[in-house]
Amino acid sequence: MFKRLALIAFAVAVSSCGSSGPGKYAVKNSGTYARPYDLVWEDAVAWFAKNNVQVKTIDKSSGVIFAERVYLGEFDATVMDCGKAGFPFRPVSRRASFNVFIPHANDNRPTVTVTTEFEETRAAGADRTVVACVSKGVLENLILNSIQK
Repeated sequence: MFKRLALIAFAVAVSSCGSSGPGKYAVKNSGTYARPYDLVWEDAVAWFAKNNVQVKTIDKSSGVIFAERVYLGEFDATVMDCGKAGFPFRPVSRRASFNVFIPHANDNRPTVTVTTEFEETRAAGADRTVVACVSKGVLENLILNSIQK
C-alpha cells in the first residue's frame, strides 16, 4: 500500500514539473525619427557595437542590420519568455537574433523596425532540445531608445 501511494505521489510531482509555453506580450518594435537617415543609421549600428553584439549582415543601401548573440545568462526572463522547462531539462544556452530594418522611403523621417527572435537550448544529460521564446520588448526598446530623436 505504501509503495503504491509513494508511486502516485511521485507521478503527481513529476507531472507538475511539465513544461509550459511562453506568454504573449505587446511589443513596440518601431519608431519614426525626425533626423536624417545617415544619423539614424549610425545610432542603430552604434548600439550593436556598444553592447558587444556581433553584426552578421549589414547593408546600408537596403537598410538592413542582422545581428546575433549567444549567451546563457545575459538574456533572461526580463527580456524574453521561454516558458517553463519540464523536468529534467534545464537551460544551457540562449540565442538572440536581431533584424533591424531602416528603409530609405523617407530619408528625412526614417522609420526603424526591430524584430528579435529568441531561442533556448535545454539539456537533460545527453538529450538536447531547442525551444522558441517570445520577446517582452525590452531589447527592441533599448535599440529604439538609443537612436536620438
